[in-house]
Amino acid sequence: MISPLLLSSAFAGTPDATVAPLDEAAPAEEAPVVEAGFPKEGVVYAGQVDIGTLTEMSVVGDIHVVVRSATHVTFEKEGDQWFQVQKVCDVKNFDDTRMSTTIIPKAFIAAIPVTRFPVDLTDTTDGGVRYKADPGVEWVGLDPLPDGEELPHKPDDPRVLDFDGDGKPGATVVLEVPVFKRVELYVVQAAQSIYEGVVKGEAVAGDTIMTRLDQRTLKATAPFFKAQPPVKPVADLSSFRIWPLGPGADCAAVIAAVSKVSPFDGGNN
Repeated sequence: MISPLLLSSAFAGTPDATVAPLDEAAPAEEAPVVEAGFPKEGVVYAGQVDIGTLTEMSVVGDIHVVVRSATHVTFEKEGDQWFQVQKVCDVKNFDDTRMSTTIIPKAFIAAIPVTRFPVDLTDTTDGGVRYKADPGVEWVGLDPLPDGEELPHKPDDPRVLDFDGDGKPGATVVLEVPVFKRVELYVVQAAQSIYEGVVKGEAVAGDTIMTRLDQRTLKATAPFFKAQPPVKPVADLSSFRIWPLGPGADCAAVIAAVSKVSPFDGGNN
């Protein structure tokens, strides 16, 4: 499911941004955990996570971007607690201007660690089942920093890692832009989202709620792309789905199952 790497609009040409944490609404009173058709151990699920953002550009106006992650998901149960285990298989970027193409290299995706985190399943007063999960902060291009410490600004900062093993600082993202052709961005990022949805049969769908997005472009092969305006989360463009594929499904099966159609062309499902 997500990102859990919450890849942001930096990967669609807005490479330096901060999103302030969002205040969570007070949770409704919840009933004890219940058993349902979802999740099940031994089953591989496909996850599709869309993260939508808005960038206000002085020249071209507002740019909406959706980062879509295809994730390989399984579930494990320890006692009464369910855990979700997921691996990012692919990442695609869509924007409503179509002025550039953003490429997340395979080495970047391969470097994203597999994550495991608890899942809350509670019944609702109308007989449904509510799903909620918080994968925690995803760090890209550096090790976790102490609370309150800013991300590095320079590529030679000792905290910066060669995330994807390509010999460049941080993580490498590629932009294909008509005038500049190929542009490489070297970025670091700390991002977090919470997933809240409703179980329907053997699947779950709901909202992706961005609570943190700090990112910085350390260097770009075209300096114009190093500094850009901040981005804002767009709730209407942010969602997730998890549905079963069956035992033994691999990343190729997950990628094939996730929509390739832009959300700006109705491709949310």
